Amino acid sequence: MLAQGQEIPSSRVRHSNYRHACDKAAGFSLVLSLASPTAAPPITASGQSASPTTPFRVPRPQVPSTKKKRLLSHHEIIIELHTVPTNGAERPMGMGCEWLRTTAAMSPKGDFTAVAKDIKALLNQPEYDDGSAGPVLVRLAWHSSGTYDIRTDTGGSNGAGMRYEIEGGDPANAGLQHARVLLEPVKAAHPWITYADLWTLAGKVALEEAGGPEIAWQGGRTDYVDDSKIQEIRGRLPDAAQGSDHLRNIFYRMGFNDQEIVALSGAHTLGRCHGDRSGFEGKWVNNPTRFSNQYFKLLSTLEWEPRTLASGVKQFGYTDEDTETELMMLPSDMALLADKGFAPWVKKYGADKEVFFKDFAAVFAKLMELGIKRNERGEVTNLDNEKGGYISAPKKADTPGYKKHAGDDGLPVAEAEGLEKKNAQYRSRL
Repeated sequence: MLAQGQEIPSSRVRHSNYRHACDKAAGFSLVLSLASPTAAPPITASGQSASPTTPFRVPRPQVPSTKKKRLLSHHEIIIELHTVPTNGAERPMGMGCEWLRTTAAMSPKGDFTAVAKDIKALLNQPEYDDGSAGPVLVRLAWHSSGTYDIRTDTGGSNGAGMRYEIEGGDPANAGLQHARVLLEPVKAAHPWITYADLWTLAGKVALEEAGGPEIAWQGGRTDYVDDSKIQEIRGRLPDAAQGSDHLRNIFYRMGFNDQEIVALSGAHTLGRCHGDRSGFEGKWVNNPTRFSNQYFKLLSTLEWEPRTLASGVKQFGYTDEDTETELMMLPSDMALLADKGFAPWVKKYGADKEVFFKDFAAVFAKLMELGIKRNERGEVTNLDNEKGGYISAPKKADTPGYKKHAGDDGLPVAEAEGLEKKNAQYRSRL
């Protein structure tokens, strides 16, 4: 292991093999300003942190200002540093994945704190929505877990099924290829971690760094080795154009009650909708990169008017006359306010931030564990990867539905469109 800041001989540096994948993530400049070495948490015989249920917060990394190749963290991620004016200061910019280098020295297996640091270092994305990748990482964690069916004990956060076209190409997951590609350098730096753990951990880190509550999280998930278990879970995510009956159908299937449904909906404080993804447009709150209870306050106090977008999609809107800021709510958001079982929780969370944070932390941790079974030592016992351990399945297409290219296992367009029709038929039965 080299000392912090020591130059690495070119003979010890190898290019990352994720350049092609990252080139597809338009809008991301991969920023890797990683921290100095820190002690890893105690590791159990299973390869997990000794206290997996204890939430951890990642210290803010110190950003070096030099144009040399430097050792930026204990697992030796190397990037080229370029001078980029940011309030007169220099900061490292990864000009796409072609600049990412990794060496043979990696983090110890089970060192989730090291992984979390590197996730945190990627959150600031000036060219992406509102300057942050945090909201899309929260959405990735939620969508990778929200396929669980308590009746059949299928789906959930094990497996990382979005690597395969059947789940990754579900229209409800549109846009999440950006989040998955963004995390590829972290996966390259910590090859022992599974995608299922990486995606859920990224959601936890993003929420906490946005000012949200600490989320209890445990590792140990495994990845599907093929797509044989994915077909039955496609189409299980909620449709934001629907009302309260649909919400209960979807979330009761996962094992949530009315209070938990409303608490989870508070994640709409983060991020925005895109017409080319969900069909809806806009943000719910004025500051969509800061976690708060503003979503509930605005939902219950502003006068929301029906809007019909040029695409024909119907949503609700409010225009602040002083700032001319346009905010939006989904039909499913308005359903929370209109339903006598949901509405009291909307008002309670709008009035009491501490209660909301407490309830949200509990329900989001529950969401991340859907479909997971653990023994008394916290080890996952339902291993979906038949090879066991931390062996990840090959990464599939990052652009679901596009024609095949060399090294791209995406389905042809016609085949993907057929799956979309089946998905629509499935949704109509919910």
